Amino acid sequence: MIGNILKIIATLFICYLIGLTFGFTFGIFLGGIPALFFKEIVNSNQTVLLSITLSLILGGLLGLLAMQIVNKIFEASDKPLIGILLGIAIGFIVVFFVEGVIYFPDLETFIESMHIYPIFYSGSVGTYIGAIIFPIIGGTRVIRDILANNI
Repeated sequence: MIGNILKIIATLFICYLIGLTFGFTFGIFLGGIPALFFKEIVNSNQTVLLSITLSLILGGLLGLLAMQIVNKIFEASDKPLIGILLGIAIGFIVVFFVEGVIYFPDLETFIESMHIYPIFYSGSVGTYIGAIIFPIIGGTRVIRDILANNI
């Protein structure tokens, strides 16, 4: 009993660290794409759409990656679509309730060094999403394996 609890806690901690790492890495790389066109995005008032799109893409990618890693480690055959949909749902939660959207109230305050802002934003969103989705998927798989072995 105590061994199973320790196994679950260890899995959650390891998945949390892996989620932080992959979320930050994917966020940095994905945020580099809109950083190239960020001045035009701000001038056309599309920063809210950019924030939502970045979080949904990050959530889907991280959910797919988490499901693929769990399938490889535990030799399972869970559907990747479940991970993608869970990632998208967590992406919605993160962008609307945790991190918020990119917003510039005054375009006069926009300076040339703000092109790096989407990289920081998507890195932050990626860490939140990764830190949530990896422990959920990894923890549920470990609990399912423990329950399958005890029945």
